[in-house]
Amino acid sequence: MSDESIRINKDVLLAQNLQNNAIAQITVFAVSIRSQDQNVQIPALKGILDIVVNEPESVESLFDNNIIVDLNKIISSDQEGEVFVLSSAILHIVGVRSKSVDIVVRAKVATDSIIQIINSTNEKQSKAASKALCDLVEANEQIRNSLLTTGFIQVVLHTFTVNTQIQTKSSSSSQSTSNDNVIPGYVKVGLLNVILKLTEEEGGLESLGILIPILEEMKRNGEEQIKSKAKKILNQLNGEGIQSYSTLVNNEKEKDDQIKQLENTNKLQVKQLIRADEEKEQVKAENEGISTQLQRTTEEKERLRIELQRTTTFQTTSKQPQHLMEMEEMHIFKKEMKMAFQILLDNTKMHF
Repeated sequence: MSDESIRINKDVLLAQNLQNNAIAQITVFAVSIRSQDQNVQIPALKGILDIVVNEPESVESLFDNNIIVDLNKIISSDQEGEVFVLSSAILHIVGVRSKSVDIVVRAKVATDSIIQIINSTNEKQSKAASKALCDLVEANEQIRNSLLTTGFIQVVLHTFTVNTQIQTKSSSSSQSTSNDNVIPGYVKVGLLNVILKLTEEEGGLESLGILIPILEEMKRNGEEQIKSKAKKILNQLNGEGIQSYSTLVNNEKEKDDQIKQLENTNKLQVKQLIRADEEKEQVKAENEGISTQLQRTTEEKERLRIELQRTTTFQTTSKQPQHLMEMEEMHIFKKEMKMAFQILLDNTKMHF
C-alpha cells in the first residue's frame, strides 16, 4: 500500500471519527439546550453551531434529536440576546444547507439576513445592507423575483406602519411611545431604496400595490428624503398602471354596479318590448274588429240600398202610391245609416 493510500485512509478514518464524535456531542447538546440556565444553553448552542458549520454531514442528527423543534421554541419564546442569535444562526445555516429545489425560495434564504441588517439599530450597517441588497436586485433576476413574491413587501409594509400602530395603541392606553419601538428614518430610506430599485425593471410589480396608501402618506407628510423617494416610487408604479388594493376593490365595485345597472336597463327594455308587442297585438285585434264592423256596415248599407230600390220600384209601378210608407222607410234608412257611421267613428276615436 502506498503512502498516499495510507494517508487517504487515515483522513477518511479521522473524518468518520469526527462525524461520530459530532453525532455523540449533538446528543449531549440536545439535552443542554433545554436547560433554563443560559450558562448551560449558550455553550451547547455554540457547540451545535460549530458542528453545522464544520460537519454538515451531521445535520441529520439535529432532526433525529428534535433540536430543530427546540430551537424554534426558543425563538418563539421571545428570548433575546445570545440565545436568540445562536438559535437563529443555526436554523439559518440548516436552511441554507437544505438545498431547496425552488430557486426563488433559495434566493429568499440568501436575502433574509440582509433584510434583518437593514432593520438594524446600527445606521452604518443598515445603509451598507441596503446598498448590498440593491446591488443584488440589479445583478440577479431571481433575487428580484424573490423579494416581490415571498413576503418582503409585507415586511416593508409592517416596518412603514409600525410607528402608526404604536402611536394608536399608546394613545388609547394613555402611555408614551417607547423609543425602542420607533423605526429610524434611515431604515425606511434603506427599504425605500430597495423598493425603488425593484421598480426600475418592468413587470411583476403588482404586489407593490399594497404599499401605495402608505407611500401616499409618506409623500404628503414624510421627511424630505423619504418624501422624495416615495414620490419616485409612486410615479414608477403609476407608469406601470399599478393600483392600490383599495382602488382595485372600488373599481371592481364600480364595474359590478355598472353591470347591475345594465342588467336592470336590459330587463326594463325587455319589459317595454313585451308591453309594446302586447299593445301591437291589441291594436291589431282592434283594427280587425273595426274592419269587421266596417264590413258589416257596408253590407247593411248595401242591403238597405237594395231594399230602398225595391220599394221605390214598387211605388212607381203601384196604381195607388203610398206616400206615407215611403217617408217612413226613408226615415228608418237614414236612422240606421247614422247609427252605423257613429259606431265606426267611435271605434276610430278609441284607437287613435
